Amino acid sequence: MSGMVIEEKYHHIEPGEYLEMWVIGYNAYEKKENQKRYKIFIEEAMVYNLLEEGKQYAVAATSFREDKDFEYVYQLEQISNQEDYQLVGNGRIK
Repeated sequence: MSGMVIEEKYHHIEPGEYLEMWVIGYNAYEKKENQKRYKIFIEEAMVYNLLEEGKQYAVAATSFREDKDFEYVYQLEQISNQEDYQLVGNGRIK
């Protein structure tokens, strides 16, 4: 698990088909000049809705495919704000 700062939250809806939700963030413990941005898909709306942009979370995720904008895309396994809650979720795999 590593510390991740959530920069942005996104979602995409195909009515009657599927809902995709993901966040973009970076490792809070890397030096500014070495920071990479990560894209993590989240399946459960409850988990997605609890996340706030600009906040830091302890995140465990696994990569499941390569991406042109982000070297790899990840699926969420576990997330915690280290104060109030710890949640488990899955990312949508195409």
